[in-house]
Amino acid sequence: MNTDNFEDTISHSFWDHEYKIPWHEADFSKRMLREHLTQEHDLASRRLEIIGRQVEWINQIAGDERFLKILDLGCGPGLYAHRLAKKGHEIKGIDFSPASIGYAKRHNRWQERCAFSQEDIRAGDYGMNYDLVIFLYGEFNVFSPTEMRLILKNIRESLRSTGRLLVELQIFKAIQGIGMSFGAEQHYECGLFSDQPHRCCIKNEWFSEQQIAVQRFHITEDQCKKTKTYTSTTQAYPDTALIEMFEDAGFCNVQCESLWPSANDGLVLWSANCR
Repeated sequence: MNTDNFEDTISHSFWDHEYKIPWHEADFSKRMLREHLTQEHDLASRRLEIIGRQVEWINQIAGDERFLKILDLGCGPGLYAHRLAKKGHEIKGIDFSPASIGYAKRHNRWQERCAFSQEDIRAGDYGMNYDLVIFLYGEFNVFSPTEMRLILKNIRESLRSTGRLLVELQIFKAIQGIGMSFGAEQHYECGLFSDQPHRCCIKNEWFSEQQIAVQRFHITEDQCKKTKTYTSTTQAYPDTALIEMFEDAGFCNVQCESLWPSANDGLVLWSANCR
């Protein structure tokens, strides 16, 4: 369903209540971990081949003989952090998914320079004196603009004066396309939303004035016949608004990194230096 009318959402913010899927809940977290680790698709984490190429790209920032202190926000199961630690960098990963952080800790062979913490990145307790902060795979867009301004401010405070930020965003057209796409309905024996046989009905909306895509997933399990709805809200940003947000948070030299090996036309990497 596509609409530019606010309907029943006009009276409240898009970012009130449960505006995102509860990935931090234990059962959701376990199911999501399966999606992170599969090599059949790039929907949660990228396949290891692509991650390897991106880690090499990040490693080039350091040069041949310099190790960085890195913060990985929304680190998931540590697929980037482990590989960066293996190359000698000191790294901290933060994520609010218990299953992902549990996996990252269990498979951490570089504990002297690699650590993981289960936290909500909106809390802002990142540590200090990082050379580089990475925030990948479009997570920037799933927080409200107010939350992202605070997160950017906290990132800036955690970086050295010579530090750098890498943020991978979903492009405007990709988010608009999500909101304007037709809905879908399918039956699953098990999946991301339930371990039981269930039907998933997806409805999409695009709100042009707010530049927001809203997806609602209506999940009906075969056995109980009760329907539960989950909402995913994604904020699109024109480039000019994005640059302004970075600069307001204390960054400069904001630019797209065209050589980033994304393997996904809907994502683009932005870099910024501390001002």
